[in-house]
Amino acid sequence: RPAVHVVRPDRRLEKVDGGYLASGQWHHCTGVMHASWLMAGAIVIGPDGAAEDFLVALVPRRDYAIEANWNGAGLRGIGAGDVTVTRALVPEHRTFGWASHDQRAALVPLFRLPQPTMYTHTGTAPLLGAAAGALDACAPEEPMPLGRYAMARADLDLSVLQMRRNLADLMDCARDSADPDGTLILRSRRDQVVACERAARAVRIAIRTVASDVDHDVVDRLWRDVQTARIHSANNTEQVLTMYGRFAFGLSVDDLMW
Repeated sequence: RPAVHVVRPDRRLEKVDGGYLASGQWHHCTGVMHASWLMAGAIVIGPDGAAEDFLVALVPRRDYAIEANWNGAGLRGIGAGDVTVTRALVPEHRTFGWASHDQRAALVPLFRLPQPTMYTHTGTAPLLGAAAGALDACAPEEPMPLGRYAMARADLDLSVLQMRRNLADLMDCARDSADPDGTLILRSRRDQVVACERAARAVRIAIRTVASDVDHDVVDRLWRDVQTARIHSANNTEQVLTMYGRFAFGLSVDDLMW
């Protein structure tokens, strides 16, 4: 099974005959200590030095070095060490890109979705489930404060509805083999990171209203999982909302990591 991580600007692919040269550092790569391949997201750099595409490249274990520095509380078993790749040759058949329409045309609609969208949403949906589970587990017969508890429930429901709306619109684009416009992409990203924040807030509220007979091991695990997920680059709320704000005011948005 491949280890997985997402893109940052310092992780890049340089086009060469027959494929790409991959270089960069990938931090906290989930499962890398147990994997024989790295599934690395990277930016394709053109001859003029400008970014051209976002690609996922499959890199075999022999072509990267692992630094075993992961010590996440409650999550040591995922083996998420840092990885360094130095000009490793990746054949073109081991890559898949967002802007590569020829590749996308042969795929079912689900896999035509923008890859950053797939990565970020699959990481956020479990957080909403964890938060709902925390509220279920911690609620006493008369949760206090009632208003805060009810708001947490409403926030989770709202996030689910927003994500369903956005993904439905994105799937319509995928079925038509059309690229989603900037408004849809950024709205989806905005709602995704806000959902992450709402999940974290709901877990905090659940802990404050905990019943005396609750399974504290379950509550502790849910709290740790959500807190750890919040530090992932996909859930950088300030970065994404700043980007969305620039877009909303008609300013330039040139961030490739959506």
